[in-house]
Amino acid sequence: RRPPRSTLFPYTTLFRSESSEDAIIGKSLDGTIESWNSSAEKLYGYTAAEMLGQPVTKVVPPERANEEIDILRRLGAGERVHSLETTRRKKDGTLVTISLTVSPIRNARGEIVGASHIARDVSAWKELEAKMLQMQKIESLGVLAGGIAHDFNNLLTGIMGNASLMIDQMPEGTPDRSLLAAIMKASERAAALTHQLLAYAGKGQLVIELVDLSKIAEEISQLVEASIPRKVQ
Repeated sequence: RRPPRSTLFPYTTLFRSESSEDAIIGKSLDGTIESWNSSAEKLYGYTAAEMLGQPVTKVVPPERANEEIDILRRLGAGERVHSLETTRRKKDGTLVTISLTVSPIRNARGEIVGASHIARDVSAWKELEAKMLQMQKIESLGVLAGGIAHDFNNLLTGIMGNASLMIDQMPEGTPDRSLLAAIMKASERAAALTHQLLAYAGKGQLVIELVDLSKIAEEISQLVEASIPRKVQ
């Protein structure tokens, strides 16, 4: 289908815009849409028939109205807006993240008569970027957990060693032996926790053995309960 002719764009320019994967919109200096290619239809959901003659603010979220005013002002001064990351609103009301480049269009006398608006959907890239950032945070957390577990394990070794020596030196039946035994038991549980942190950080040793799944589930449930609000059941 041959695109409609425009007062701003010759047919050859319109043909090139139709073959582009980017949304290319031609607009006058007051923001009136003069051309709307097929990629713009895919990106925003409006057909060319629906948008020609309409203000470009139709796809601008209300909270970004001043942004479009500033773009038109800069264009009137001969400036070019390059790779502006912003959001626009589709026909169904959903927002899309785009990379926007807007350039002035000049006539044969060099006068600015309109603007070329080129938009590229970067929503998928932004989602990937957010996932990569999350992965980096998790990796950093693992490194931090591994460092803390390693240092804490060294401290526990001293506590357990000294407590064990004191127990061996005390006669049977001494009241303090039960207190030292409690210290040893708590230290052993703390040591098990550090081993879990080391395993989380990827620094644990692989051990193949039979395990009690019920016991593991009970231990995990205790860790989970300690990490969530008390009002959650």
